[in-house]
Amino acid sequence: MNEFLTRTDFIKNFLEINQLNKRGFKQWAFYPGMLFNSQEKWWGKGGRRKRHHEGIDICLYKNDNGVVNEIGCGAKIPVMYKGEVIHVERDYIGTSVFVKHGERDFDGNSLLSIYGHTDPSDIMKPGTCISEGDIIGCIADTSGRSTTAKPHLHLSVLLVPDLLLREGISWAEVERNCSVVIMDPLKIIDCDYAVIR
Repeated sequence: MNEFLTRTDFIKNFLEINQLNKRGFKQWAFYPGMLFNSQEKWWGKGGRRKRHHEGIDICLYKNDNGVVNEIGCGAKIPVMYKGEVIHVERDYIGTSVFVKHGERDFDGNSLLSIYGHTDPSDIMKPGTCISEGDIIGCIADTSGRSTTAKPHLHLSVLLVPDLLLREGISWAEVERNCSVVIMDPLKIIDCDYAVIR
C-alpha cells in the first residue's frame, strides 16, 4: 500500500453490505484481463484492449469449496474513503462516479477513486459529501446492452493534480492527461485473490 494512504475497509465493507460471507466467500477471482494494466479482453471472444486497463473489474469470487461465483448486478458499492463526488458520467454499461478524497501524495496530488459501470443512487451528484463505507449505488445490469461482459464494478484509483480537478475531470481527461497517475487498486484495497483462466 502507498505510504501516504490510510488503510481502507473497502473489501470488508463490500463483503458485509452484500452478505458475501454468508454465501461462503473465500477470495476474489480475476481473469487476467480484469487486472490492472492488462491489455487482454476478458469478455466476449477475448482479444486485445485498445489501451491498458486503468483499474480492476470486480465480478467474481471463489467460495469455500473453490467454486467461482458471480457477484451479479445489484451488488451494493461502498466508497473507499471519505470524500466528495466531483463528477458523474455515463459509461458504456452504466455510470461512472468520480470521488475526490482528502488524501494527498507527497507532491500534493489528490486521491481520486472512480466506480464504473454502476447504477448510482439519486443523491450521487457533484458536491455530495460521503463517508467511508457509504453506499454510492449498485453494479449496473448489463443485460440488453451492447456488451457481453458480466455485470461488474470497474474500480480505478488515481492521483490527480488539483489544477486538473478544477478544470474538470472525466474519463477522456484521465486517458489523455499525462499528469494523472493511475494506481493498481489491488495494492490499496489489500485483498486476497486468485487469477483464474
